[in-house]
Amino acid sequence: MQRGRCDQPRNDYNMTLFNEKNRNEEFDDGILKYRAARADCFSLESNAQRFGRVTEALTDTLTAYAEGAKFSLETALTCRAVSSYLREKFPRDADAWRICEEASLAAILKSCDNISLTDARLLILDLPNLLRLPYPEVKDLRNAAAQIIPQMMNVMRTNSLWRDFVETDYIQDLLKTGG
Repeated sequence: MQRGRCDQPRNDYNMTLFNEKNRNEEFDDGILKYRAARADCFSLESNAQRFGRVTEALTDTLTAYAEGAKFSLETALTCRAVSSYLREKFPRDADAWRICEEASLAAILKSCDNISLTDARLLILDLPNLLRLPYPEVKDLRNAAAQIIPQMMNVMRTNSLWRDFVETDYIQDLLKTGG
């Protein structure tokens, strides 16, 4: 209301006019019909079909990466989380999910080459989960994080992001001590 109307050069919009135009007497339940139809469509998919769809998407994404496609750190972290979930949920196929998890870790490492501050924060948030994994790539990931953190801290110091700086400094200390 304070900005006024977009089609008027001056702001003559006041509370009286606002209350006059702010009307909600007409009930619209159209979204409820859509929600019910959507629920019906998705409930037709069995757990096996849902599992197959997720598995296919994960495999396609990681295959594209292995063939040289680039994708974001967020995508790599998501693939790793899905792989871990599937490995725990379906232990009989643990070897297949382990391979997906290792491929995801390789993609995460590759994403660290030219990392933005936003992506670095994403990585730091997931770092405790990543460092617990029993794969050789974790050592390389620890080293990459140890190199990224000082760069992040410089940006934070320059932009007066002191709270973030202190939290990142703590994480850096943990990495140095192996915690």
